[in-house]
Amino acid sequence: MDNIKGSAVKYGSLGLVLFISIYEIVNNPEKFSNLKKLLTSKRWLGHLALLVLFSIGMFHYHPKHSHERESTKKALTAFIIAIFASIDLTIAPFWIIWVLSYSFENWV
Repeated sequence: MDNIKGSAVKYGSLGLVLFISIYEIVNNPEKFSNLKKLLTSKRWLGHLALLVLFSIGMFHYHPKHSHERESTKKALTAFIIAIFASIDLTIAPFWIIWVLSYSFENWV
């Protein structure tokens, strides 16, 4: 029962942060426009595809708690922060880091 409760808190807090961030983006035309520019740039999408493939490879071919996986987790966290910064969400990175470090062991 405690494991179910812990998972609910873990994923619930992450979901809440993401929901609030999405709400802010959808209800702010400037932030929505900045995100749209990113998602419609072929060059950016190409780099995103490389990032995703590289990350999948790191998680698939390296054991848990390996240096490669830990580095990839930190890089993905930095990527999330960079996206928030590019769309001018300055508070969200604080909450993302807090939730990841509190709820997801050894993520940050």
